[in-house]
Amino acid sequence: MLKYIPHDAKPCECLQNALMRVPNLKRITVTPAMATMVFTGDWDQLVAITNAAASVKIKSALYSPAMFSIDYTVERQTAAKAAEVAAKIPGVVKAFGENGKLYIFGPVTQVDPRSFASALKEEGFKFVALRSHRLRTLSYEPWEKGIRPERIRERLLKVPGVLRVDIDPAASTATILMIRDSIKDLELVSAAEEVSITLFPGTAEDDEPLPENPPTPTK
Repeated sequence: MLKYIPHDAKPCECLQNALMRVPNLKRITVTPAMATMVFTGDWDQLVAITNAAASVKIKSALYSPAMFSIDYTVERQTAAKAAEVAAKIPGVVKAFGENGKLYIFGPVTQVDPRSFASALKEEGFKFVALRSHRLRTLSYEPWEKGIRPERIRERLLKVPGVLRVDIDPAASTATILMIRDSIKDLELVSAAEEVSITLFPGTAEDDEPLPENPPTPTK
């Protein structure tokens, strides 16, 4: 499953045509914000799907399974391998990589990207950056008592480009996983106001896109 930001309100014919040119894809169905398909290739070839979308100027991200690209460093001497550590994170179905690059696969609904840094740190690795997506943790303040966290989550998930939202009501924070280079904090702020909360944006520098493209996975 691929989620994308469409050019308009209709299913994107250009995306359909681009996906039809990708080897190992069949039974492709494109709806206004999502494409489903059967893929028979290897894990490291999944990037061809998002590359096909990019070729027709569409911003997208794999959703099931998602493909997370991570930079890491070795913080202390360890016998563990980063990929082996990542494979044990709940929801992860495949992980590979070395030399500071790690690729993790699993459904967005089951893999919590907040767990990457802590899982790696426990085994002597330091999480540096999530290159494949934009992950923001923003504070919020309800305008009144009794606003359900699920209501906040449901509204933010409707913002085009948002893939996952985790609400921590105790800390009054929303952690939002987004398609890379797709959404500014102020767009999220506007959506949050519709459910009577103030979502506090980060700095202008936080909204700048990462300077490099996510690397192509290699095993």
